[in-house]
Amino acid sequence: PVCGLMRQWKVLRCAAVSVVARRILTCAAVRPVEQPDSPKILRVAALGSPNVGKSTLINRLIGKKVVAVSDKPQTTREACLAVLTKKDVQILLTDTPGVVGYAFGRRHKMPKSLVSGAMSSLLGTDLVAVVVDVSSKRQRMAIDENVVKLLKEHKNIPSILILNKVDLVRDKYSMLPTIDRLTCGRLLDPLKPGEHGIVSTTHDQEDVSPQLNGGWPNFHEVLVASARTGEGIDRVEDYMFSLAYSGPWLYNSDESVALPPLKIIEELVREQLFAHLYQELPYIINQTNLLLSRRNDGVLEIHQALNCRKNCQKAIVIGKGALTLESMRREAERQLEQLLGPVQLRLIVRLASG
Repeated sequence: PVCGLMRQWKVLRCAAVSVVARRILTCAAVRPVEQPDSPKILRVAALGSPNVGKSTLINRLIGKKVVAVSDKPQTTREACLAVLTKKDVQILLTDTPGVVGYAFGRRHKMPKSLVSGAMSSLLGTDLVAVVVDVSSKRQRMAIDENVVKLLKEHKNIPSILILNKVDLVRDKYSMLPTIDRLTCGRLLDPLKPGEHGIVSTTHDQEDVSPQLNGGWPNFHEVLVASARTGEGIDRVEDYMFSLAYSGPWLYNSDESVALPPLKIIEELVREQLFAHLYQELPYIINQTNLLLSRRNDGVLEIHQALNCRKNCQKAIVIGKGALTLESMRREAERQLEQLLGPVQLRLIVRLASG
């Protein structure tokens, strides 16, 4: 009975945290969206293999960090929606989880939701931006077959190719064969905004096997950029803005991320898990929000539990002299303050129940 009561208390406490979070941090979400005289909108989904720089690209377009970034695969565990607004145009940028196969997911002990997470992210999208790491020899040879499979399943959605990390390529002319290979030697006619979405010239969709040539024959444009240095980002932004069509905004102009507040906290703390921990450990740690409260002095107090499976994992997360935990806490707190104002973050490492 005592254990049962404790479990019920934990559920109620987590529910209470969610309610408080909505009251404290989501006032902007209930505001009526202020529309300009002639609003325009475009929904873009960034699609690609892990570590091609999708999250960094979106952060660069927004002008600040709104999604977690790491050099480890699958930092983005679910789709994150960022909002870019300028003048009368609003671009909704969806950062999808890196597209991987089930064998890769099993090897890295990833939940099945991570392996298939990009699929649902394409629903309702106007444009798919396939991001490729052009500095990678493997990715210069072929688009990942899992990405091509998704493109085939959603071939009614127009797509473009973005060659990222161009700053790491010394000979820029060497990218010409890459472009030819990844586009199957052709581009469809340019896109333009229509009355209710993007308009393109109709072409027969060729069934091209990724195993044969590694390309996708239905791209409408190829853009070259470096999300890290900002090279070519203006052209990517200008291209997206040129395709925006008439439609009401979904968010106010001062909103840059459409994640629930608790998700923002989890994302930025998880980024530090990936930055400080190794192998599969960041993937198997579960986060639980315990407290979210605005103090009288205006500081947002956040308590989050990091649930480990074994005592040896707890020791690694805490680190010698608690230095690892304190480093994660301090950096996550700094980034949270950029989005949420004054913050005091406490991280609690514990064994997962059950």
